[in-house]
Amino acid sequence: MSREQTGHIENIFVDQQIATIRLTGKLDSLYRDGSFLFRYARMKAKDLITAWVQHCLAAVCYDMDKDTILLTKDFEIVFPAGTATDKDLQRLLSLFLQGQQAPSALLPEPALAYAREMEKFEQNGKGEPLLKAIQSFSRSVKLGYEPEWELLYQNLAYDSLFGKEFLEAADWFCDSIWKRADVRKL
Repeated sequence: MSREQTGHIENIFVDQQIATIRLTGKLDSLYRDGSFLFRYARMKAKDLITAWVQHCLAAVCYDMDKDTILLTKDFEIVFPAGTATDKDLQRLLSLFLQGQQAPSALLPEPALAYAREMEKFEQNGKGEPLLKAIQSFSRSVKLGYEPEWELLYQNLAYDSLFGKEFLEAADWFCDSIWKRADVRKL
């Protein structure tokens, strides 16, 4: 099967000025009907963030107002056309720049655990989103998945790490990314 038959579009090389930030790189995994990203493993928060960044860049910088699909071993996630705005892209860039200056309050895996538990809480009134986030963080550190967290946060109590700044970042993740996605468990 040829690239033309699959609807694959050549990579787009990015060189954009967004406010005071110059963004360079490439957009790949582009197809006639939108973006398609996959990973044959369980979904991680970084996969979701990567798909959201791709969706925002394609929509805002290149007027490609099409769906973005993320397929993992356990989920199919679709960001529908029309869900990304220039404000979303600016917020992502702002979070990135903040993370270059100091440890970010957006801890991706705990934020994803928070968002998933918040969804359950909003549906049936059961669940503890903040507790799920803390458990996700503890598990990642204990299993050595995030060795930098152990170094960065070794002297911080959970109360300070999972305080107001984390809650704001997790709520942003939940509202701006998780709730905009059509999520189907496989």
